[in-house]
Amino acid sequence: MRIGLVRRNLRDHPAGWAALFLLLWLPWDLEVLRLDKRETLARDNQVRARVTSVETFAKYGQPVEAFIFSGAPESFHRWGVEGALSYVLDSGRLRIYSDGESAASEVLTSSRVALLERDGAALSIIEHAPGQASAGK
Repeated sequence: MRIGLVRRNLRDHPAGWAALFLLLWLPWDLEVLRLDKRETLARDNQVRARVTSVETFAKYGQPVEAFIFSGAPESFHRWGVEGALSYVLDSGRLRIYSDGESAASEVLTSSRVALLERDGAALSIIEHAPGQASAGK
């Protein structure tokens, strides 16, 4: 009897179909949003840790001519790393390299650089001057 009443009301009121769809869809949508929130916050924490390290370096470190980074947070592209470094270090002429580039090893021998490395779960920035033995490279 109740099912027949619902079917009759849905037939007589087309907006009821939309309401029924939203009522059935909403719990699924909220679950997907909850799962995505966890992943997004985890990625944001990785990025925040790197930017905080760079901000600390910018405040207390010596000026450098180049920056070499090792890896990037998940789903973070090279241009994101370059943009964050340029913004935080407030330098449009800073040369930025990934540790896998051949130019990165060349710049280690000729310029004062900073190395952004991941050591387990921690991040560290190591200053490197020409002629200095490189740490782990």
